Amino acid sequence: TGTSGTHQENLDFANGELFDIAGTKYTDVTGNGITADDTGLGGVTIFIDLDGSTDLSAGDETTVTAADGSWSFTNLDFSYAGKSVYEVLPNGYVQTVGQAGYAITGTSGADQTGLDFANFELFDISGTKYTDVDGDSVVDEGDTGLGGVVIFIDLDGNGLNDDGVSTVTEADGGWSFTNLDYSYAGKTVYEVVPDGYVQTLGEAGHVITGTSGTDQENLDFANF
Repeated sequence: TGTSGTHQENLDFANGELFDIAGTKYTDVTGNGITADDTGLGGVTIFIDLDGSTDLSAGDETTVTAADGSWSFTNLDFSYAGKSVYEVLPNGYVQTVGQAGYAITGTSGADQTGLDFANFELFDISGTKYTDVDGDSVVDEGDTGLGGVVIFIDLDGNGLNDDGVSTVTEADGGWSFTNLDYSYAGKTVYEVVPDGYVQTLGEAGHVITGTSGTDQENLDFANF
């Protein structure tokens, strides 16, 4: 102001230091959270939810995970404080880590790392139900598919078809369960032996491995 004898004080300045946020997107191989056997998953969209909708909207800031699953947003300012970061869940996956997103603290110069997400890729299991023509417990020439037979996943481990997860074999004997998640790992698949038959293949059932994206085929049964 420069007026006679008038001192000026408290002519203060303040800065907010820009900050970064970062994390990794994983394939959760066994569906048990992030562990040493999990690997990075590239090509997945990560976004800062600016409008609070929890879904990707026009105007939200996005990035795509690198081949090793890493992602980051850099040089953010105080306006991002309190916003949340989410992933766009890829088709055919379920999310196992980061479902609630991560809130950005947004304090000056305070980077946030370890904002990790993990997904388990759904899988299928399938097989064929055969008529064992010669009763040799081996699927070989002459054996044919047997339709109309109930195949079930035994969820409670009692060996009975009482858990509501079943299918019926097609005319050619084929059967499948699709889009299963990690909760099926370790469960066993059985058949309901039709009246008038004895089982010659698959008596002990087939155990579901239940690893991310790993389909199981040729889980066959045969009856004489």
